[in-house]
Amino acid sequence: MIDKFWLDLHETRHQWAYDAYSQFVEGIDADLKADYNRSDQVTVVVYGSTQVGKTTLMLDMLGVDRAHAAEVSGVLRGGRTVGKSSTATAMRYRKSESDGWRIGKTGKDLAGGEAEACFAALRAKVESGSDEVPDVVDVYIPRCFFSPAAITLAAEIRLLDLPGLNAANPNEANHVRRVARTYVPIADLIVLVGRADNLGFAHPAALQLPELQDWASHPKRFRVVCTYSFSSASFREWFAEQSRSADDVRARLMKQLRLHDYPLPKALGRYVYPLEFGTSWVDLQQSNAEYFASAKSVVDEVWADFMDSVGRASNPYSRVKMAFEIQQIADRKVSQFRKENTSRREVLASRIASQLSALEVCKKEIGGLDRRIEELDERLETLTNLMSGAWLDSALESAFPQSEIAPAVPESTRPSVLVAVAQEKRRKLRALWGALSERELMMDTPPLREPALSSDRTVDGDVERDSGSPAFILDLGAPPTMRAIDEHIDSLEDHWFDWYSPVFSRFENDFQALVKTVMDVRRTFIATARRKVTAQLTTEQDRLQKERARFKSARIAFASRQERLCTTLDADRAAIEKAAQALEDFEVRMQHSIEHGKRFHDHMTSAHATALSDAERRFHKESDPVKRFYRLLFRKLIEPELQRMMDGENE
Repeated sequence: MIDKFWLDLHETRHQWAYDAYSQFVEGIDADLKADYNRSDQVTVVVYGSTQVGKTTLMLDMLGVDRAHAAEVSGVLRGGRTVGKSSTATAMRYRKSESDGWRIGKTGKDLAGGEAEACFAALRAKVESGSDEVPDVVDVYIPRCFFSPAAITLAAEIRLLDLPGLNAANPNEANHVRRVARTYVPIADLIVLVGRADNLGFAHPAALQLPELQDWASHPKRFRVVCTYSFSSASFREWFAEQSRSADDVRARLMKQLRLHDYPLPKALGRYVYPLEFGTSWVDLQQSNAEYFASAKSVVDEVWADFMDSVGRASNPYSRVKMAFEIQQIADRKVSQFRKENTSRREVLASRIASQLSALEVCKKEIGGLDRRIEELDERLETLTNLMSGAWLDSALESAFPQSEIAPAVPESTRPSVLVAVAQEKRRKLRALWGALSERELMMDTPPLREPALSSDRTVDGDVERDSGSPAFILDLGAPPTMRAIDEHIDSLEDHWFDWYSPVFSRFENDFQALVKTVMDVRRTFIATARRKVTAQLTTEQDRLQKERARFKSARIAFASRQERLCTTLDADRAAIEKAAQALEDFEVRMQHSIEHGKRFHDHMTSAHATALSDAERRFHKESDPVKRFYRLLFRKLIEPELQRMMDGENE
């Protein structure tokens, strides 16, 4: 028989660590105390949204007989129908010492209906925003509902049913968030519950609370239960292909979890539990007995492993062990946050560079368009000047100079000489018309091509010009008729003789008639030219105005794009500054945790050394040989305990 002295001594092998842990917690900052401090009771938080089987899971964990599960669940719902959230505030469940319900600290036994009414009233208070609602309500479930044969948790373990954060009522949502922020950090273990056919529940974004979002970084403090794991048609088909073990089912679930966009450590597999219970499990038993029988052994194995894991993790030794991990967790958090933050800032920096490049293009395009519009304005002003009456009249008068067109008195007074003069003036008018038709009317700026917002070929910000395009040249077409001159020539050629009589000579009359005819034709040329020039200039003016409108529209588009780019650029610059500040702030916060983690390590190392020294001192002081041997053995027993705790080993 083992000596009682040794048994008592062995029982205290971790006491040095528990005492040192308590001393350290009392001396740290309030902000960090939540990471270390725990109540005397062991608390397991169970978190999950509506309709995932959370209540059924908790009743099974408590050891409630499945024959009474529906009745117990109905009371806890407070009269709410299935499918609606039943938990209004955090509920801490335990087994009552009587056959009645007890809620809170009243100590009064209640019947099922009375308890149900209390839960309904509690929910009403939460939804109304009442300040009278306690953060945690202790619920004692009648002992008559419990199964003596069920695998249950140790008596000192308390299950805390935490409501989901997606409550529709705003007062309930605010209450739940405050309660969650208070009690999640101080829980010894957190069980995340979700459906196997909706694994997105485990994504950090879906969990909302930072204390829950880091679950993959600290898997030892979490257990992930996936309900409805065995009831889907695809799973049953896979399960029936060959003999499947619990490890096979877990591996399949982990493979599916890894398909979601968040990193998972390799060690996580041992903390994930695919389970099936409740109504769906009963339905499987009734609808497919053969499949149920083969699946039951796997479910039972996973369930037993889950309960054992919760029991082993929920104890004072586990608290001390996990406290050693706080520094490591902080290091991992910093590394992960730095990686994500750097990636975010790199993306923003790349976007900013692209936006700056695009802004430079916009500025060049706007500058080029401004120059084009200015050029067009100058050309339009030139056209307006060209079409002004005084200038055009003067220009046309100069184009058909009277000095060159008006016939001069010939030296010879013969009809044939007047014919020659008329023909020469006819040729002169035609030549002057041709010259005017090819004349540049002060249009020294070549036409521009039409702008395009995305594919213009540019040279120094300008759309390429067609350097071979001519200036604006008049195209007057064929000259007006000179029939009057032709008729005058015909009349001169009708003379019988090529001379004029000295007496009563008609030379002066014929010459003056020729002058009048030629000058009349000149005026016709000028009037026709004016009409055609005005028409062409008007057409050119319309074209340039349309071209200007297109350039103006293009400029507006580029200006709008520039404004959008500036807005986005300002936002991204602010975002990159915010990200840099967030990294700095996060590292400062985590450095605080890392430093306290080091302090905890040093504190526990010192306490362990003191415990070893005390054990050795007691060994030397002990006079009884048997007890002396036990004390030596005790000293050897506690010597590796510090390293085992730091390594995360179990008791």
